Order: sequence, then C-alpha cells, then structure tokens
Amino acid sequence: TRPYTHSLAGVLFLTLVALVLTRRRAVAAGVATGLIAHLLRDVATGGGVALLWPLTDGAAQVPYLVYAAVTLTLAVAAMLPGRSQRSTPAAAATSSAWRRKSASSASKAS
Repeated sequence: TRPYTHSLAGVLFLTLVALVLTRRRAVAAGVATGLIAHLLRDVATGGGVALLWPLTDGAAQVPYLVYAAVTLTLAVAAMLPGRSQRSTPAAAATSSAWRRKSASSASKAS
C-alpha cells in the first residue's frame, strides 16, 4: 500500500494548501487534477491505495486495463470540439481590448 499522503484526504489537504498559497482557484484545480490522476494510476499499479484513509486502511485497486480504458476515454473526450477559449468572459475581454488597441494604432498610422 502507498503512504497515507496517497489518499483523498491528502488530495484535499494539498489542494487547500495550493489555494491558500496562491489564492487562485485555477491553480488549486490544477493541483487537485494532477493529484487525482496520480492516485488513479497508483490504484491500477502496485499494492493499491488507501483512498479513504483515515476512515479505513483498506487498499483500493482496479485492473490496469480498466485504468487504461478510462484514461484513453478521458484523453479522447478532451480533444473533442467544444467551447473555445474565446467563449470565456476573460478571453472575450482580452480579445476586445486587443482589437480596440489594434484599431487605435491603425487609425493613428493613417
């Protein structure tokens, strides 16, 4: 079994640390995503992971083929067309500001 830091409690703790240190939800979400991906791989390899520690020390395991299928499915889903970055409010604001600046520079040049 992996160390107790390889548990959902460890993911929660380290995600909260990232949030407190950076005060950015995107960074904390990235930390959580990376840790969960790591745990999923560990569940499929080695002696398993005590995911529910401190509630139980029981090791969770799944066959490697299940892990590989889930990973492949998520990778394909991530590549499917969907919302583009430009559709987010922050991207739209940045794009609008860039267009205004470009238009202003063009009018000064003529």
